[in-house]
Amino acid sequence: MNNTIEARLENGLTWVRGDLSILPPWNCEELATATLVDTISREQALAKEHTVVWSWMDKNESTVRARTFASDWGIPEDEANGSGSMKLAAHLGKNLIIYHGMGSIIYANPSAHGYTEVGGRVRF
Repeated sequence: MNNTIEARLENGLTWVRGDLSILPPWNCEELATATLVDTISREQALAKEHTVVWSWMDKNESTVRARTFASDWGIPEDEANGSGSMKLAAHLGKNLIIYHGMGSIIYANPSAHGYTEVGGRVRF
């Protein structure tokens, strides 16, 4: 395990690279459509324990719709979850563009030897 986090600026994004072993243990739950991800109710969200709920928007373009819920950690929903996005990219083994929360876009790329990186923008 390496607790060192690396950061860089590239094309207007700040990227952070880290060891997957130091990230929280997110669960990944795939749904059939992005609409199903969008329509998760408050009651459903409160029942999720540190879970990234996601669906492909366009598998060929590696775009995903995702929301993260961790009511068991006191976070009903995280609108732009970097660590969850890193875990999802590693789980799928693909560079991803993740449409997160209500307007955040996160870029997540798995790397070699148990590392991954994340960068993104947030729209207000």
